[in-house]
Amino acid sequence: MLFQPLYRSPDAEPSGADDAPKPKSRAKSYLPEGQVALAALGLAVAPKYAADVAALPGFGLIWTKPDDLSALATDTHAKVGEAGSTQANRTPNAEAIDKLDAEIMQRLGNVRNYLEGAYEDENDEIVRGYLAQLGFKLQYGSYMFPRGQDDRLAALDQLLLGLVKHGIGGKKYGLAYWTDMRQRYSQALTTAGNDSGTVSTVVDRKNELLDQLREILTGIYYLLRAQFPKSWKAKLRAYGFQEEGY
Repeated sequence: MLFQPLYRSPDAEPSGADDAPKPKSRAKSYLPEGQVALAALGLAVAPKYAADVAALPGFGLIWTKPDDLSALATDTHAKVGEAGSTQANRTPNAEAIDKLDAEIMQRLGNVRNYLEGAYEDENDEIVRGYLAQLGFKLQYGSYMFPRGQDDRLAALDQLLLGLVKHGIGGKKYGLAYWTDMRQRYSQALTTAGNDSGTVSTVVDRKNELLDQLREILTGIYYLLRAQFPKSWKAKLRAYGFQEEGY
């Protein structure tokens, strides 16, 4: 499938639920942890990726065009800077919404797993397209769940309908779970009020772009390792990936 299960089983507990220490995943070590550095990496990778796609027949991610990556990298870099100047204005009420957002992103992984299991015999691209019926939006070649608060609330409404349509509403993290989550999220937004609305919109959009950029850079990292088995380390350095990650 084009989206891999994030957990060992569709209903697995969130990462971190087990207190036992876990080794650091190589799958994340090659990307900068800082937002500014990640945005800068996107700007560095975009022209290199575009050049190789143009020069090498068959090279590239089927879900990411060079123009899409270039636009995403530029937008992400700008939004990271904008968010940095407004982040200090966030109110304490925003912390409650942040916790719900984290839970939502965690459990959307279960939904993806359910969808994959329900259509395991169908074409990958067809199944991936079903995500749009579950509230996900196609942006820069990737399906992402909206981060803007109003958009996320509307997407949760669509998710409820999609769970029923695709026959996965009865799962552990199905219709009952998401109905409760939608109610809790709506109440949290009402409690928070509009004091931090502008700041939240900027920060949410920044996080949404960073998620998309991180997903694409991950794909390019593994693409380079697969396409250049003898020189992938040099290729990664040329693209701008940090050497300590490989």
